Amino acid sequence: MPNRPLRILLIDDDPEDATLFSIALRSVDGTAVFTHAPSAEAGLSLLFATQDIPDYIFLDINMPGMDGKECLTEIKKLPLIKNVPVIMHSTSNYFQDIEDTRALGASFYMTKPMMYTDLEDMIRFILCGHHPAGVYMKQALEVF
Repeated sequence: MPNRPLRILLIDDDPEDATLFSIALRSVDGTAVFTHAPSAEAGLSLLFATQDIPDYIFLDINMPGMDGKECLTEIKKLPLIKNVPVIMHSTSNYFQDIEDTRALGASFYMTKPMMYTDLEDMIRFILCGHHPAGVYMKQALEVF
């Protein structure tokens, strides 16, 4: 972990999901710097313009306009950003989406959980490398 607050970018068109994500993130790491982009295009614009490279990018798949797979492809073309872990964050648990994003360079595939505590646990697992109960969440989180 860096010697500064983690920088987290969420690219997701659903404002309610973004709010829930920010609350869960704050619960897991109260010092993290959270940025939300409401579209793939807005997320890419932030990444092009920033000097503060995020430590993690959480990226929704199903968005209007450019979808998450297209955005992931563009992220992996950016020399300063291409090694940042990208976590696909989607309601879809369709096998082909998981395989496609793995092939495109995603680090994790996270199915949006139904329960808030599961969201906290997934974020904790990704940021800290452990689940509080020591249980691997295979059904909801694919680690590539």
